Amino acid sequence: MMAAISEKSPNGRTMAAAPEIDTIQAIAGAASARGKSAGAYPLRAAVSTDAGTCHITMHDRFDTVAAAWLGLESSGALMTPYQRLDFMRAWHNTLGRDEGINLRIVEGRTEDGRTAFIWPLGCCSCRGFPMLGWLGGKHANYGMGIYDRHALNILKPQDWRKLMSEAGRLSGADAVVLLNQPESFEGATNPLAAIGGFASPSPCHAINLSEDYNALMERLRSRSSRKKIRRNIRRLEETAGRVELRRADTHVEIIEALAALRGHKQQLDNCRADRRIFSSDAVIGFLTQAAIPHEDGPPPPLEIHALHAGERIVATFVCAVSQTRAAGTSISFDSDEFAQCAPGEVMIAMLLEHFCARGIKTFDLGVGDAEYKRRWCHDKEPLFDSVIASNLRGRILTAPSATLSLKIKAVLKHSPRLLGLLHSIQGRLS
Repeated sequence: MMAAISEKSPNGRTMAAAPEIDTIQAIAGAASARGKSAGAYPLRAAVSTDAGTCHITMHDRFDTVAAAWLGLESSGALMTPYQRLDFMRAWHNTLGRDEGINLRIVEGRTEDGRTAFIWPLGCCSCRGFPMLGWLGGKHANYGMGIYDRHALNILKPQDWRKLMSEAGRLSGADAVVLLNQPESFEGATNPLAAIGGFASPSPCHAINLSEDYNALMERLRSRSSRKKIRRNIRRLEETAGRVELRRADTHVEIIEALAALRGHKQQLDNCRADRRIFSSDAVIGFLTQAAIPHEDGPPPPLEIHALHAGERIVATFVCAVSQTRAAGTSISFDSDEFAQCAPGEVMIAMLLEHFCARGIKTFDLGVGDAEYKRRWCHDKEPLFDSVIASNLRGRILTAPSATLSLKIKAVLKHSPRLLGLLHSIQGRLS
């Protein structure tokens, strides 16, 4: 998530960033995979709802659910850009499997056989206790399902809790831990909000775009700020050459952009684990796989944009993009040689112009509090976490301890003093 990725604001000033929580491993550190199995997958169950019997199937492979998943994607289902099948497959192939996360993807169908929803879930063991959570880890700012819009109208709030409880039971997990869920998305209420929960430590910072880029900039930034951005573009041109925002579309361009991203991150103090994320070849492999276009296929789930100044890449931006939204996952910029030109600020301004021209409706800078996010994205999209016990041990031990751990992490994020102490300890341990 972006709060963990950018340690200086795009104008070059150092800022404090909160420690990020991995979607499934939020309760404890990395752990080996374990999950009970009631039999050979796929597993099936029938759940009585107000709309009749809902049949759910739990898959442990992508290929057995791919047709239904892609069918929902193409039908205009309610979903965020992070829940695309290609995104989840790329993440699990390169990162999730090695982190010990077993696929537990839930497919729900109504009585008439229509696919109602898909929950991209995975199971891992935290301190010996199996837990179920959203796939995507640190690279998915939103945790959410994929929902047929008709199903949203016929299934009632109490039905969603019953369905999720059954999913937890089928998986063999003690508890279902669902993090960073939007309360609403694209004007529709997240059905899992009916399950209840508590506020996530950080919101997502977003802004509604318009076709008129100049009017948007007048709304977002003061006249002096806009002049400063134009002045910084001139400085970059005078220092390095022509300034141009380019999307990395070929394998070579993607590798070059990611090499620049990694180089920018290496300029930062890497005493904290969340600052070393891009030193991992597996992370670079995930970004590469998710960003490469496939011939005669749908657009890739990730886009990588690079700000070029002459022959140099001075800033990069990685985002998950749908037809209506560009959701930022990471930002990087040269904080040594070009810091005085604020290349991150220049890039965000040029990205907004680019996405306005494409007809994108919403732009976000991800989850986590930071000065530059507040400066560019004036809307806060609240998120919530849910913990649902699946069995007796979950009710007595696992779910209460998971809830307590998450709330302690929230307190740490909102206390600069405690946060500084935590960072100091993490640095010494590193």
